[in-house]
Amino acid sequence: MEFGKTLKTIRLAKGLRQKELNNALMSRTSISKIENGNQTPSYAKAIALISELGLSPNEFEYIRNNFHLTPKQEIIQSFINLSYPAKNVDLVRLGHQCNQLLAKGADPDVTSILLVTKALLAFRTSPLTQSQKTITPVWQYLQKHESWTLLDLYLVNQLLFLLAPETALMLVKVALKIITTKYPQRLLLKNELLLNEARLFMQQSQWDAAISLLTTSMLLSKRIQRFDLLLLAKARVALCQGNTIQAEGKRQLLLAMGASALAEWVAHESTVVRRQQNLTHI
Repeated sequence: MEFGKTLKTIRLAKGLRQKELNNALMSRTSISKIENGNQTPSYAKAIALISELGLSPNEFEYIRNNFHLTPKQEIIQSFINLSYPAKNVDLVRLGHQCNQLLAKGADPDVTSILLVTKALLAFRTSPLTQSQKTITPVWQYLQKHESWTLLDLYLVNQLLFLLAPETALMLVKVALKIITTKYPQRLLLKNELLLNEARLFMQQSQWDAAISLLTTSMLLSKRIQRFDLLLLAKARVALCQGNTIQAEGKRQLLLAMGASALAEWVAHESTVVRRQQNLTHI
């Protein structure tokens, strides 16, 4: 389906008039010409029109492709759906998908996903500096663009595991602000960002700041019925308070419900936090 026809179909389905779409972007006449296939909008204006419909570019393309995912959209969807934290088997599979598509031609979005995927895999077996070098092009891209897309926000969410705490904290604050204003329905992503921000504060022994974020995360986890993330947040609160026994209890519950990756994360954090808290008492 052509861009203009898709635009018109979605606009009518949402009960919007053409003049409700222009919003100082272009005249109603221009929108009419686009919908009738007599004018092609610039990339920037196309993205703006899609945003006016309340959709992301990928959601628009999904509808445009008769509700079928293109290979690129499948990759983006797989990346968006990565578990927290991402599993190695999923990262390997995603990397293979990216390489297959990139063999047919360059694509900056898929390249970014591939680089982040490689960095996350290397992060678990190699020095952090190697992963940071891998993601340099992605990091440079994000620094140059003030308005991040939805995919950019998911890239940021994964980069938070790889960047220095000070840099990561700066990024997560910007990401949370964008989600609140542009993508308020992305509650799971918001919750993961809150958990990541809390983790970063924990790394810096800022326990009160971390607990504040984790309290918000617990409320959000209940709202979206992600009880695995609720247990993770509760375990982290216990660690911040120096209650390792309570944290271990939450870890055992995570194991019982099959959330082994989160349970391993809690075990790792428990060791790190104990070391931090012991050092403060020396």
